[in-house]
Amino acid sequence: MYCDFCGKRLAGNVKYCRHCGRMLRSSLDDTMPVPVINEGMLISRRQEASPKKNMVDRTEVWRKMYGPVALATIAIMLYILATFETIKQYQLLTTIIGCLLAIYTWRKGKIRLSKFFFRK
Repeated sequence: MYCDFCGKRLAGNVKYCRHCGRMLRSSLDDTMPVPVINEGMLISRRQEASPKKNMVDRTEVWRKMYGPVALATIAIMLYILATFETIKQYQLLTTIIGCLLAIYTWRKGKIRLSKFFFRK
């Protein structure tokens, strides 16, 4: 038996719904409630079922860009390393390389900083 108002399944011969509190019809009219379907629901279901061709996967774009950007960065760093003249330039270069290496390790290794800084 199901409640005519809230649609919840009920046990045995009860006169009131224990979920919504309304009085029930007789057990002779026992039916499963039919879900209400409108045009908007049908359209949204069709849109969900159809493949999204216009959406570009961001992770795929990052994967394709990551290699060339990394190679270009390494080439630029090697050029600067070969042509540096002062210790300041060398310090700047090593700082940049260290930061890039730390970012690379963090991104590829999926290291979570909260694991280190926010322990309970």
